[in-house]
Amino acid sequence: EFGRFGEIKSIKIMYPRTGLQHARGMSTGFVQFAQRKQAELAMNNMRGQAYFGMALRIEFAKPVAPVPSGITRPAVQPYLPPVQTLALPAPETQGTASSSSATLAPPPSGQEIPPGLKRKSRFDQAKAFCIAIPSEVSVRQLIDRTAELVALEGWEFESLILQREHANPRLAWMKAEKDNLEDPLHLYYRWRTFAFSQGDSQDQWRTEPFQIYENGPVWQPPACAVRKAWSEEKKPNIQRLDLRGKPGGAGRAELQTEDLQTLERLMEEGLSLRRPAVLEAMAFCLDNAASSQAIAQRICKSVCEACKPSSEDASAQGPQQVIARLYLLSDVLFNAHCTKPGASMYRRQFQEHLPDVFESLREFSSSLSALAQASFKDNVKQLIHIWTDWSSFPPQFTRGLEATLFRHAPAVDREDLLLELSSGTDEAQATVQKDAQTTALERECRSRGLPISGATPQHLVERLRHFQEYWVPEASSTGGQ
Repeated sequence: EFGRFGEIKSIKIMYPRTGLQHARGMSTGFVQFAQRKQAELAMNNMRGQAYFGMALRIEFAKPVAPVPSGITRPAVQPYLPPVQTLALPAPETQGTASSSSATLAPPPSGQEIPPGLKRKSRFDQAKAFCIAIPSEVSVRQLIDRTAELVALEGWEFESLILQREHANPRLAWMKAEKDNLEDPLHLYYRWRTFAFSQGDSQDQWRTEPFQIYENGPVWQPPACAVRKAWSEEKKPNIQRLDLRGKPGGAGRAELQTEDLQTLERLMEEGLSLRRPAVLEAMAFCLDNAASSQAIAQRICKSVCEACKPSSEDASAQGPQQVIARLYLLSDVLFNAHCTKPGASMYRRQFQEHLPDVFESLREFSSSLSALAQASFKDNVKQLIHIWTDWSSFPPQFTRGLEATLFRHAPAVDREDLLLELSSGTDEAQATVQKDAQTTALERECRSRGLPISGATPQHLVERLRHFQEYWVPEASSTGGQ
């Protein structure tokens, strides 16, 4: 796909290394072009294109020097005789081996090959095969399909076909017999198999001469239709995601008024603890993943609104409504790795807003009875552990969410608080009373999943201390064992 925009110097594919990257289907690659204008052309045309069901995100990386090649060999340029000497034999003579040879005709005795037509290679005596496309469409389609399957399944698949269809005259071109090795159909089949294994497609392939192995014959592929460059007047009919007009990338699209009303109806009226209700709302969120930022913010806001019932009847239904919205959030989070453009932004948006959501959950649970409060916190805690098993967020972040849910607000001494900060908050320990260190405290709280909205430096220090007190007993007991 990238090769049609210019000369490629190197390609590197970074496959997923961790379980989290495998679960999200994350893959990264680097394509180095010979010239920057070629890279710009490829980026402008390929950015946002749907590739294997996923939208390509393309940006410039740090420039690196091209890798020098240790061995420099002259380009292989075969001598091409006149076109009429390479024509396929007539149907009545196609069965004979002599008339189906595709090797190059030697020059007449005593006549030298003109310098312009002589191969620029040290293998001047190497045989050259000029591939010709079969004239019959049905034969060509049969060979193309067979070669594609053989390239995909391997040599065992080809052997199985030869065993089962050894007497089938329609597949005679597959046999690698002595009198069949240079038959035009057999050469076309061998070349197509090799081309498919190298990544070529049905209608686009490399046309440069090549050698499969050193000192082997030179293969000259046939010409193929040149793919026209994309233009603004006529673009291919493919699924594209326009990321250039929206700052921040995927998920920034505005939610239409009709879609917003549908989302409100699903969350306010139809959402309950029943599976079909949560499934319907989750499917709507994924279908409109292009507006994932707005939808994620609306889901988090609905959880906070459910934590503030406006009547006694609503107070009785409060825990169920809150848990139902959390189930919706959890289902959308689980499916955020799907191939819908913009769906991956759900996880990032939830990670940004969940600390404030759990602060609202803590305040809501404090208004419940002891029995209802214990049941409510157990349900929310199970969700946190599920997110940890999914590796949706960093472990320290989910620990902070759980600590926020079970946090109390006792009065503490500031001198005692300074001694309980983690090792990563040395700057905040020394100058916690100064307003200039608020940013450092917020950074520490944000990395631990602790809420920071509307909090004073004193509140931030209290939350950091509670985080330490909540998880230190577990660490000490584990160390003692």
